[in-house]
Amino acid sequence: MLELSFEKEVVKTLTTGSNQWVERRDLYGATPDQLWTNFRDKLNNNNYAKLQGNPLTDTEFNQVKRAIEVRTPYEAAKL
Repeated sequence: MLELSFEKEVVKTLTTGSNQWVERRDLYGATPDQLWTNFRDKLNNNNYAKLQGNPLTDTEFNQVKRAIEVRTPYEAAKL
């Protein structure tokens, strides 16, 4: 229960005031595949100019996934 309370407080902080975050209720309960799809969309949109309008290929996106997938919180903190 403490984790849920913490998550709600983080969302509240990120979505109020001058923060740029938008709460995505459509992602509540999303599967890992849906979250990866959303992340890929964000990468493509945020890097449109660098990608010259071409979305990442499956091979390129798999390289990104391999680079950021970690097994422990310690490894995640090192990113």
